[in-house]
Amino acid sequence: MTKRIEGSGIRVHKPKAWTMTDVHQRSDEVGECLIWRNAISDSGVPKASIGGRIFNVRNVVYELSGRNLRKGYVVRPTCGNPRCLACLTAISVSAMRKESMQRQLQSPLGLKMFQDRARLAGLSRIGPELAAEILASDEPTNVLAERHGVHRRSIERIRKRETWRAPRIASSVFNLAQTL
Repeated sequence: MTKRIEGSGIRVHKPKAWTMTDVHQRSDEVGECLIWRNAISDSGVPKASIGGRIFNVRNVVYELSGRNLRKGYVVRPTCGNPRCLACLTAISVSAMRKESMQRQLQSPLGLKMFQDRARLAGLSRIGPELAAEILASDEPTNVLAERHGVHRRSIERIRKRETWRAPRIASSVFNLAQTL
């Protein structure tokens, strides 16, 4: 809708609020899904220009259905089709990141990337047995670091108990039963 300001010759575009009718006009019904036909982002999220601004259509549909999207949550389809606008649910960003990490670790390439990053960070070369050996050793830090193929700072952090702390013995009924 365009409105003309009197006497100035300037036109001002006022955005019209979207309704579910607007969404249905730009989508196809396939079974129980409502598949978005128009533009999507690089990551496959349905996008639309509403009043000159680009919006995530999933969020618009979620709020049009009478639900509020809380801060720290994103809307995603439950059916697995990234273009679907009917099967929507809100999930926290942290839960979504956790699921994404689990999916990556299940793929061979994702697991290899994780192992490479861990190796670069010095995480994968030291296990609990090796950490106990380092703690018990009197050898210089540089010698231990060279022998185990890690940075000297990793050895220092183990010795300061910043990493690989020895677990504390929890007092519980089960520990008491073992001592009796």
